[in-house]
Amino acid sequence: MARQLDPTKRKLTDIQCKSAKPLRDENGSTKPIKLSDGYGLNLEVRSDGKFWFYAFRLNGKQLKLNLGGYPTVRLSDAREMHQTAWTIVQDGEDPRQATITSTQKKRAQTEQRELEKLQLVEMERAIQKDPLQLQIRTQGTNRRRWLSRKEVSFKDGKLRPNTLFNQPVQGLAADGMKAALVVLQKRLEELDAKLVAVIHDEVIVQTPPTLGRSGTGYCRAGHDRRDADFCQ
Repeated sequence: MARQLDPTKRKLTDIQCKSAKPLRDENGSTKPIKLSDGYGLNLEVRSDGKFWFYAFRLNGKQLKLNLGGYPTVRLSDAREMHQTAWTIVQDGEDPRQATITSTQKKRAQTEQRELEKLQLVEMERAIQKDPLQLQIRTQGTNRRRWLSRKEVSFKDGKLRPNTLFNQPVQGLAADGMKAALVVLQKRLEELDAKLVAVIHDEVIVQTPPTLGRSGTGYCRAGHDRRDADFCQ
């Protein structure tokens, strides 16, 4: 289990951070100074500003994680970020990589939100141009009904229902059956047989005595062959 930071061992105060200045030598040039807050958290004071960084060792290497500039990043903010980074190091991972991943994730989320906003604007324009795009026919009753904006999405310049409200599966099956019957009727005529009735997916055929039960095979072969042609 990772060690816990002891808040009583923190060294810096807000007044120290605010009043800190770089050193000046006899020639008037400045030299940066480093103020330690403990556990590797430091405030580097330079002529061009003050900057927080976390110095740590990982896999035998001395590394550094920049945490931002003071006073934009306050002492309390720097300690909070340092606490997170310190815990990551205790788990044997590089907090710099975790920071990059977090930044990339936030950027991707922002881009996704902007894209969604743009799509909403485009969708409203499409609806205003043709409100009937929100109208569909319901399954079974075949009645028209209006879709809400939550039930549609906008893609490739078109409105699309989020759910398939009317899937013509039965229609396709009926069309396939009709097509198969056309082929079957021609085949039966060649065999001097007759199509008597069609009940759902079953057919009743009158055949001459010489054909006998083999007529069933002809019917099934004709139906299967036409179904295969229809589905291709």
